Amino acid sequence: MKTLQRIESFAPVASNPVWMTTAIGGTVGVLTALMAGRRRSGYGTALGGLVGGAVGFGGGVAWASRGFTGAIGRSAIQKFNAVRDARWLERNPINYA
Repeated sequence: MKTLQRIESFAPVASNPVWMTTAIGGTVGVLTALMAGRRRSGYGTALGGLVGGAVGFGGGVAWASRGFTGAIGRSAIQKFNAVRDARWLERNPINYA
């Protein structure tokens, strides 16, 4: 059974692309709130920017940590398959003799 080769330090939040996607998401949220057909208050516009920034931040963190989470996912799937195969062999023994 193969284990995780190496887990690098998990620090995607400090990287610039995460903050860039947060700023882009906030900008898109503000522009979307402003371009809505009805009149918006300042609170509605700020809320749109906050929601857009949160979505951008979440997407940036997910993208920056894709290698880390991919390694964890592969390891979990390998362990799951090993247990499934062992249980199948317990229920269905193979007698070669």
